[in-house]
Amino acid sequence: MNIPVTDLSEVLETREKILLASEKRFEFYGYNKTTMAEIADDLDMSAANLYRFYKNKKSIAEACVKRCIDDRLTALRSVLKKSGASASEKLSGFIQTSLEVSYEQLENKPKINELVISVSRESTELVMYKLENERQLLGELVKQGNQAGEFSVQDVEATASALHTSILLFDVPLFMGLYSLQEFRTMANQTTELLLRGLLARKGKEA
Repeated sequence: MNIPVTDLSEVLETREKILLASEKRFEFYGYNKTTMAEIADDLDMSAANLYRFYKNKKSIAEACVKRCIDDRLTALRSVLKKSGASASEKLSGFIQTSLEVSYEQLENKPKINELVISVSRESTELVMYKLENERQLLGELVKQGNQAGEFSVQDVEATASALHTSILLFDVPLFMGLYSLQEFRTMANQTTELLLRGLLARKGKEA
């Protein structure tokens, strides 16, 4: 039997409230020190009712991490939508945005950062979801460069994969504590310049 639209809307709204309450608890107390009963209490609902929407704390954590990933993807997509920007500028913006989002999470939400790392270790599906979507965005960026005559890349998919591999340092939360933000920005600029020299060299060689 199909769920009525009104009921489905209520379910989605309740699940969203649960995620928001859970994120607040995870952010303040950490994942391990948070219980389902405490989340339910924050929402003024019974633990039994909470289990109707999420089967356990792990499923809530995974949903929270997916929200973080989707927020990140939204920020990266916005770079590709910038009108008037060249593909080179968008690649630079993509790398810098990737870095800024990761570093901001570490600085302002360290326990959420820990949650992302912990859940990612156990949920390969979420990791692959993130990686595949980022590669697709880079592929779209390369296509835009081709269409504008800025790049001349024949194997867009392989190039997007190589670009993604090259910028993982600015993407993985686990790395964010290794350097200062300014050091990361310098490395990101250097990496961008190197990648663009390769992409533009392709154009010159294949012209």
